[in-house]
Amino acid sequence: MGFPFPSFFAWCAVLSEFFGGILLALGLLARPAAFFNAMTTFVAAFVFHKGDVSGSALLGTVFFASTLGLTLTGPGRMSIDYLMFRFWTTAPTTADH
Repeated sequence: MGFPFPSFFAWCAVLSEFFGGILLALGLLARPAAFFNAMTTFVAAFVFHKGDVSGSALLGTVFFASTLGLTLTGPGRMSIDYLMFRFWTTAPTTADH
C-alpha cells in the first residue's frame, strides 16, 4: 500500500482493532477506541480495497460507518463511560452554614 514504516502501522492497526474492540464492548474509553477503529477501517475500506463499497470493501465500510457513529455520538447509558462520567460530575453539595 506504500505506507512508510509498515511494521509500525500494522501493529497500530492490530492493537487498535484488538484492544479497541474490547474497550468498545465494555463501553470504556469508547470514543477514543471508536476513533482509532474508524481510522483503521477507513484505511482498510478506502485505501486497501480502493473504495469498492459494493464488493470487497462492504464490510469495512459498514464497520467504518458504525465506529464513526460511535465516535460522534458516544457510547450511551449502558456503558462504563456513562457511569464514570455521572459519578465524577455529581459533586457533593456543601451545606449552607
